[in-house]
Amino acid sequence: MYKLKLGCSLGCYETKIYEDKTYDIIPEFDKFRKNVKALKENGCTSIELCPMAGWNYEEEQKYFPLVTKFLDIAKEEGLAVNSVHLPFALYFWDFASLDEEKRKFSVEHAKWAMKFFENEDIKYFVIHPGLRPKTVEERQPMLDGLVKSLKDLCDSTSKTICIENMTSVGLLNQTSEALYVLERVPKLMMVIDVNHMFIETPEEYILKIADRVKGLHISDRDNERERHFIAGDGVLNWNNIIGALEKIGYNGVFNYEPNEIKPKEIKLSFDKLFNEYNKKV
Repeated sequence: MYKLKLGCSLGCYETKIYEDKTYDIIPEFDKFRKNVKALKENGCTSIELCPMAGWNYEEEQKYFPLVTKFLDIAKEEGLAVNSVHLPFALYFWDFASLDEEKRKFSVEHAKWAMKFFENEDIKYFVIHPGLRPKTVEERQPMLDGLVKSLKDLCDSTSKTICIENMTSVGLLNQTSEALYVLERVPKLMMVIDVNHMFIETPEEYILKIADRVKGLHISDRDNERERHFIAGDGVLNWNNIIGALEKIGYNGVFNYEPNEIKPKEIKLSFDKLFNEYNKKV
């Protein structure tokens, strides 16, 4: 019988936008604690901490250090923090930027952020590669810039760095790009987001990346775009996905990344997927 440990990604901040287009960034300590408790009660063994919001540089300098309080809450409630998803390139981090100064800034800023976790027992950091290429001609130079950034980041920490595959025209949207980067950064690993794959199936991607798969982002989608439905509520073939994970010997966390945190539904989905898989093998 093949079954993995259950985990879930959990955000820390809300960006509240008003009618006049101003906004507030709100650290959600009480909501975070409530979710941690409910996830633990429903079988989760760990969370992926997601300390990100729609902030600018100054706001991030103010609010990101509050991650230590979220870490304390998880410890108090007895739920492990398995991984940390560092802020998205969507805001101002871009490890593949064609602007060398912006690329270097992103790397140095990520190093600053990772220091908040250097004494914590987390297994890996998750990062997005960068903004989407605007033209086909930009893809290769951006991949080469990404390689430079990842080498620097991997050498700067004792923790594992994991790059995540992107959807649509984003970088690493196919295994050829992922393997290009992995071959050039020996310390690098991957977090596979099964919801992001349209060029190849998730099972194809997993089998090709094989022993470089360190973690997962688990959710479902329709045939149009990523949706982050609860796994089993979309079109993905979960028997094939779980079969690919077993074939490569994956023994990490089956980490859910849904739109909404619904602990009971996550547990029901998790049990159903693995029960159905184990009945068929």
